[in-house]
Formats: sequence, C-alpha cells, structure tokens
Amino acid sequence: MRTVLGSIERLDGAERTVTYWVSDGQRHYVEVAEERRELDGWGLKKRIVVQLSEVFVLRDAIDLACRKATEVPR
Repeated sequence: MRTVLGSIERLDGAERTVTYWVSDGQRHYVEVAEERRELDGWGLKKRIVVQLSEVFVLRDAIDLACRKATEVPR
C-alpha cells in the first residue's frame, strides 16, 4: 500500500516532490520522489527511500532545518 503524505508542486507545474508512506504489511518505509509531468500523468525523475529505522534521524534534521529557517529574513 502506498499513501501520499504530502506533495509540493513547482510554480510552473512541470515538476513536483511527493512524500509517500509505503507498506506491504511487513516492511514500512518513507519514499521521497521527484516527479515530472508527462503526457499520461506523472513520471518518476528521482526517488529517495528512507527506511523506518532512519525516519527519526530524518525528522530531527527537518526539525533543525525548520528552526534555522525561522532565522532567515523573508
């Protein structure tokens, strides 16, 4: 089973980044995919698979990036 957790589409609508939760009942992982618009839908450009054991490390890194982003003037 593959569930979309979030998606960000580029301004021109030609590419997007999608985060999926993937599970087959025994294995679980997070997949971050860069996709490009094609004639028949979205095609995979690049994929990063994050194993379940690595999810908390990734969360800590994203939390740190969010804290640093608040320091950047808009």
